[in-house]
Amino acid sequence: MKLLTVSIAAYNVEKYLEKCLNSLNDDRFKDDIEVLIIDDGSKDNTKKIAEEFQRKSPDTFHYMVDCKINPNAVRTKKISFL
Repeated sequence: MKLLTVSIAAYNVEKYLEKCLNSLNDDRFKDDIEVLIIDDGSKDNTKKIAEEFQRKSPDTFHYMVDCKINPNAVRTKKISFL
C-alpha cells in the first residue's frame, strides 16, 4: 500500500504537467506514492504527457479522463484505482 496519494486535476496544462510529474517521479520516494492525473477533457497535449508517465511507471502514475468534474470530486476518484 502506498503511503501518499497525490491527486492532480488537469485541464489544458501541457505547459506545466511534465515539470509537475517529473518532480513526483523521484526514485527516493516513488515506491511510496501514487499520482492520480484526472483530466477534465483537455484539448492540448495533457493526455499524451500523462499517458507517457503512466506507461513508464504504471505503479506510480494513473491517468483517467473525467469531463466536467469539480475539484472535490478528484479526491474521491482514487477509489477507482484501488
